[in-house]
Amino acid sequence: MPPTRCSRWKKVKICGRLYRRLLPVLADALLLGSGAVGLRTAAQCQARRRNGEMFLAHTWFSSYREAGGIRLAAIVVDSSEEMRDREEQGLRQLMRGNRIAAAAVSMRCAIFAAPSRLMCSGLNERHGIAQDENFKGLTTLVKGLEANRFGRIAVQSA
Repeated sequence: MPPTRCSRWKKVKICGRLYRRLLPVLADALLLGSGAVGLRTAAQCQARRRNGEMFLAHTWFSSYREAGGIRLAAIVVDSSEEMRDREEQGLRQLMRGNRIAAAAVSMRCAIFAAPSRLMCSGLNERHGIAQDENFKGLTTLVKGLEANRFGRIAVQSA
């Protein structure tokens, strides 16, 4: 594959049946027969490098007739890096969304925890139920909500 003027661009001639394995979309275009003459289109597809590695490819191709039959000219661009960049951007957006959702949950916990703590204190003062197992569970839950509000959640083993 000798490089042309720009070292990033490579001019490759794929002959015979090799293109069927490397770029199946081109093989499919040639199977259209005589109706494929004048076909001009673009496609995003899976392609295979000669070493067998798959990659995302953008292809632009057109067919034309020559004395030897129908020919196909194609431009193929490896879009793997662009896809990785898109995936990284998607992950960054997901992380940002998760932080927003966590902040919203934390705010809801804070809104719920303060009045719950006051209600527990009131119930204990009126009814003296501090030793009741259900009441202890409720106060533990409220303390957990308050700890969440301040970002101090600790995992306790049962």
